[in-house]
Amino acid sequence: PLQTRTAVASARVTGGAMVSKTELPPVIQAGIKGLLVAFASGPVQHEDDRVHLIRAYAGACDTFEIGVVQYVLGYLLYRNPCNPFRPTPQDVFELCEETTKTARFFAARFQLLFVFGLA
Repeated sequence: PLQTRTAVASARVTGGAMVSKTELPPVIQAGIKGLLVAFASGPVQHEDDRVHLIRAYAGACDTFEIGVVQYVLGYLLYRNPCNPFRPTPQDVFELCEETTKTARFFAARFQLLFVFGLA
């Protein structure tokens, strides 16, 4: 199941695992495949082009936490701004950045509540 923003924020605080484009975790591979299959529009893509696109997606996910990337890929599966076309690697990268910033913001605020004894 996809992680909620709270779970993503807590993963950042505890130091969650990062995605590496050379070794994609199975959950990230499945998310990328889901985007490729769900938005397979137009003529059949040549295998070399498909491999290049997968590498571009992997590069877009590189250095982000697994929970963030998993959330973003699931989010784009149902809320694709490029529909009926597939989201671009840039869409994935930008949403990963935005989600990470949001998670850091809420994690920092949550930590302040504990510092001041309000939580």
